[in-house]
Amino acid sequence: MNKLNLICHRKPERSFFLKGHQFPVCARCTGFYISLILYFTYTYFFFVDYNLTVLILAILLLIPAAIDGLTQLLEYREVTIH
Repeated sequence: MNKLNLICHRKPERSFFLKGHQFPVCARCTGFYISLILYFTYTYFFFVDYNLTVLILAILLLIPAAIDGLTQLLEYREVTIH
């Protein structure tokens, strides 16, 4: 088993390719990991005052990703990139 499969499924039909080489993670995980890096970079340089409003907003923004992943995991639908 490839170690990268632990962080992403790496299905070719859901991945980006650059000059014939597949990205190490799928399109959804690419967006997730880039946003995670940007978030930690931003909070490193600019302290964010966390409160209940920020927590609720963060949870609300995660709901679409959770629904997307869950519906694909339960095989209600399958998404491909064209």
